[in-house]
Amino acid sequence: GVFLYRLKDYSPRVFFTSFLDGEIEQEKVPYLRIVKYESGLVKIIVLADKKGFLIFFYNYYPGWKAYVDGLNKEIIKVKDLIQAVAMEKGKHTVVFKYTPNFSFSKK
Repeated sequence: GVFLYRLKDYSPRVFFTSFLDGEIEQEKVPYLRIVKYESGLVKIIVLADKKGFLIFFYNYYPGWKAYVDGLNKEIIKVKDLIQAVAMEKGKHTVVFKYTPNFSFSKK
């Protein structure tokens, strides 16, 4: 017995939305692709025809940083759970990078 299930209404790893209030809905944009995905690093190319937010459907956790076109951007904590970054209209390269901020103390 092998079963194959199709998930309905799943949330993709990365998507675009115009609003963060209420129920967050995925919106179509002309282009959105993850071009690199590895431990602690996600690189996305997005062409947005309006301003909005790029949702990174990964737990919000200290140490994550976001860069849009190489510039450090504030990560927005969405629903106390996931991450987003504000986007302007246009083509952008977005990078989410995990860089833990800790140090070891000598005793």
